[in-house]
Amino acid sequence: MRYRAMQQLASRPWATTAVALAGAGMVAAAPVVTPLPSLRIPEISVENISVQLMSAGDVVIDFIRHGESLDNINNLVGTLPGSDGGAALTPAGLQQAIDVIGKLDGTGITKNGVFASEFLRAQQTAWPFLEWLGNGHSIPEVADIPTTIGGTETAFAPDHILSGLNEINAGILDKGSLLGSLMQPLGRLNETLYILPPFLWTLGFPIVPEWGSTVNFNGVVFNDNFGGAVDFIADQVGPNGNAAAFSHAAAIMAWTQMNVDNPDPLMMFTNALGNTDVVQVVSNGDGGWTLTQWGDLTEIPAANLWQDLFVNTRDLMVAPQAALTHLGQSLFAFDPSDIPGSLQDVFGTLQSGVTDIFQTALGYPGAMISDIIDAFQGNLMQEFGIDALMQLFSGLGGGGLLPLDFADMLPSMGGDMAALVGGDLIASLLTSLAF
Repeated sequence: MRYRAMQQLASRPWATTAVALAGAGMVAAAPVVTPLPSLRIPEISVENISVQLMSAGDVVIDFIRHGESLDNINNLVGTLPGSDGGAALTPAGLQQAIDVIGKLDGTGITKNGVFASEFLRAQQTAWPFLEWLGNGHSIPEVADIPTTIGGTETAFAPDHILSGLNEINAGILDKGSLLGSLMQPLGRLNETLYILPPFLWTLGFPIVPEWGSTVNFNGVVFNDNFGGAVDFIADQVGPNGNAAAFSHAAAIMAWTQMNVDNPDPLMMFTNALGNTDVVQVVSNGDGGWTLTQWGDLTEIPAANLWQDLFVNTRDLMVAPQAALTHLGQSLFAFDPSDIPGSLQDVFGTLQSGVTDIFQTALGYPGAMISDIIDAFQGNLMQEFGIDALMQLFSGLGGGGLLPLDFADMLPSMGGDMAALVGGDLIASLLTSLAF
């Protein structure tokens, strides 16, 4: 899984807090040779930031939901592309596809930065923009948009049609199933039932299955698939690159809320994406993503304290669920004709999963403390007089009662021990268990 803290906790200086606390007593008994650095809290405003500043190397991805399709107007949940690419766009949807050009004009996206799912409706939505890029910014006519999957595919660069961008498979709620066809008259109720599992995934329960789907069995599998497509896109456009990914509402909303560092899962209901709405994410420099646009909401605040704490806690919940799902996949793929190779895959998956669990658990207390401290820096600390208290204990004023800087001290004590979690320690444990 690529949840934000699962990428960051292992690299954070606070990731070793739990181990460090265990050894703090021993360190305290030893003579101090080098004074520990004093705590210096920078002046950082905690006002909501409307525009996320981007640094060199950031990747910007615009996810665009497809235009209005025949399934949309018939209240059908069509989540399998099939050989024909699934439902096509309506006349209104074709015009919406033309209008996408205006939404993406000025973004710096090139033809090499345009990607789409395997569905006809997504490729039809992307086609006018691709033509505009390749024909000297001449806007095509609605009648020029291909009506078959074979016609749209030729406009894309090789390997830019990605199955990972496909819509979340609805399982028994899909229009091709008996239950899905029977629920067609229920309209929005069917769509609400369909989106419930992805919503639960964003809250930290990715192990919840998607209504019997064999494509996206649960949120872990979905996040692996969609996240793999996102990684491919980022690699293709490179640092400072801009990309447009034409996909589907549930998939865009779920992956975004599962992976950005400033999530608001309720937006899936309060601000559900309309046809050709744009969701923009920017790489945050820590291996994760920051949400900067969600449909008509173009000023998304940076993560606040509650979002930080929510993401930390969610990642703690996700790690064992991801490990269990991946272990189940490796066991399901066990090949009796290649027992040594299959056992190697199973134990490798088990080791990776246990490592993620350990690293996330060890990093959780420190991540929570670090985020709380960060939230109370700057003006807010001065307003409540907390800065004076911190100076008293850190040696910045009055000589200091306790010359301790926990942010620097704890990681230095626990770093070497935590480094073992991802390597020799786990390998040794697994070897002893196996024999």
